[in-house]
Amino acid sequence: MSDELRDKQLRRVRELGLRRQWQQALELLAELQESGVRIDAVTSTATMWACVKSEQWEHSLRLFEDMRPRLRLETVSCNAALCSYAQGGRWEEALQLFREMCESSPPPDIVSCTATINACVAQRQGAAALEVHGAMLRGGLAPTPAALDAAVRSCGTPHWREQLQLLKDMRQRGFQPEADTYDAAVLNCADAQQWAAALHLLGEMWKSAMSPKVETLAAAISACQRGGQWQEALHLFDVMEKQGQWSLAAARAALRACDDGHQPERAKSLLQDIWHRATPDSACYAAAISCCEGSQEWGEVLALFEEMRDYGLTPDISTYQAVQAAFVATGAWRKSLDLLEEMKAEGAEPPMSVLGTAAHACANQGQWQQVLQLLSDARQKGMRPDLDLYKASLRAASDGRKWETALQLLQDGQASAIRGAMSTSLSLFGRWKELETSNIYIVTTPEEPMLHFLTVVNNPAKDDRRDFEINLGSEGGIQLIPLSHKDTTGTDTPSTLFLDTTVPGRLIWYSYTTGKHKTWQNMLQVWNTTIVQVMCEAEETTLRLVLRKLTGEIIAKVRVQPGASWRDARKLMVPGLRPLLSKKLAFVSPLGEVLTRAHDERLLADILGCGGKPEVDRDAWRRFQ
Repeated sequence: MSDELRDKQLRRVRELGLRRQWQQALELLAELQESGVRIDAVTSTATMWACVKSEQWEHSLRLFEDMRPRLRLETVSCNAALCSYAQGGRWEEALQLFREMCESSPPPDIVSCTATINACVAQRQGAAALEVHGAMLRGGLAPTPAALDAAVRSCGTPHWREQLQLLKDMRQRGFQPEADTYDAAVLNCADAQQWAAALHLLGEMWKSAMSPKVETLAAAISACQRGGQWQEALHLFDVMEKQGQWSLAAARAALRACDDGHQPERAKSLLQDIWHRATPDSACYAAAISCCEGSQEWGEVLALFEEMRDYGLTPDISTYQAVQAAFVATGAWRKSLDLLEEMKAEGAEPPMSVLGTAAHACANQGQWQQVLQLLSDARQKGMRPDLDLYKASLRAASDGRKWETALQLLQDGQASAIRGAMSTSLSLFGRWKELETSNIYIVTTPEEPMLHFLTVVNNPAKDDRRDFEINLGSEGGIQLIPLSHKDTTGTDTPSTLFLDTTVPGRLIWYSYTTGKHKTWQNMLQVWNTTIVQVMCEAEETTLRLVLRKLTGEIIAKVRVQPGASWRDARKLMVPGLRPLLSKKLAFVSPLGEVLTRAHDERLLADILGCGGKPEVDRDAWRRFQ
């Protein structure tokens, strides 16, 4: 082929490329290659662009791979490849080529940046798009609206902050973001639970006379609800309806907002409105039922549940729990048990949370046998009873006079929650009534400060005074060891105290020696608490405790060793506090910590922040003869 004919044919290929006749251009290019004609970069690039403009990105990339090893690439050729990568969603290859252009040659231009960012849009590769955007700014290239818009749409939820900044940059440069761009940003903010940012973007859209998509508004309503802004969620739902827009997802989120805000009437109205537009799903009914439960509208809970079942909807666990709570409140223990059987018949094994509530429904109506049967069934299935089931079982054992069962429950290795509650909330001091005898007991500390680890029980009617040493018993019980005194001849045996968690302020005394039990009920008294501030002053090798009232008035000063415990300090404080012993005192450290018997073993220096921890025999004073 003569040079003149070759040049003519090459010009023909370029003309076909410019006219987007990519098929003819490829065919002529193939004939020239078979004839041994060397295809130059300009001709190949023109053919690539013809393919790009016709969205034939695979043909374009084949041409690029063919020319890449044998021709010196120009920016325009690389741009055609970058656009092809974008059409094919091959963002990784586009980013790699862009990086090569930045590091060597040819240098990228604004088309290169825009094409690479577009390659990141489909796969939501925000980090890659932001990298290209940063390189564009560092290279002194002025971002175009298309480049910024693509960068915004590339950002996913993790880059919602950068997305908002890009939108701000667009507006500052005088560019108006498209509605789709705003929609994408609102969805990201909603997914990131940034309800305030989502509402701000919606405001920008309405200000610019744009209409957000239905799914965008639904996501924003859900974000407000999940962010605890139930009023904003309902207001936005109202705005949505006024604009003639509606979706089941938005209505579902509004129902959850009603639940959060305890708006049962609005929830029921919303549910009825859904029926005029679509078919409510289980989540809609679950939100409405939960809302009525929170407002203690038990009749509505049960009515909605029956309606839900009539329409063939499957309740979730939260709905079953709400219905069981309604049965507890209405005393319908039989229906509570029937519901458990219905769940089993439907192939849904009742979870522990539902079993516990059913047990309370039975326990409240004195059906202690049913409660213990529920506990037995749960254990046979290998389920770990929770605190609610244990509490109901304890109450059932008490009602049925099954004291051995009650003690087994309290000693059960799985009842760690009960033992923890007992060890932290049990206080022996105060007035108690023994339910079996109606005797009144006053539990106080003894007069002798050295015996603070003893409890003195005094029955005023019988002038009965007994001292017990308090020890931590097995399985979380509190052991009361009776002590002999010269003025008493009692034959007390060691007793273990257990907290009956089903009734506030109730204790059970049980003697393993005699097998007998006693039930004590705390008698509430109202006291005026006097706050004592405990501060310290360092004195060479000792500490001086300074006890002050809130007014700043000094009550007393006491010298103690730095290695003393809070228990040691309390017995030394008694003489200085005698004028106040008739009142209930609350001791507060310089750090604002209320000091209780739970601090007994802690070093005083640690509590007060005074430093100094010499080694001492902290248990020497406890030796009682």
